[in-house]
Amino acid sequence: MNSAFFVLYNGKNYELFYLGGDVPDVYATSPEGLKWEKRETTILSKGKTGQWDSWIISSPTVILDEGKYKMWYSGAKIDNAGWHHAIGYAEK
Repeated sequence: MNSAFFVLYNGKNYELFYLGGDVPDVYATSPEGLKWEKRETTILSKGKTGQWDSWIISSPTVILDEGKYKMWYSGAKIDNAGWHHAIGYAEK
């Protein structure tokens, strides 16, 4: 499964959000968008076993709305019936 990233400029720095695959999520910042400093923080974790996003989370899209981060992302679980995909929403 491929992963995706999203870059947001917050008025001071660029922020990189990366989710997906077997790679842990990544959050990094950069003043110019070229040299990145990875932050040791979790953006979003996969759901618990059986939840709709328990197999993968990926493809974030993020906006900064009046000081609040809003993220839409894709997620999936796999069971005997196959893949089940959905779109999730998170904010901070």
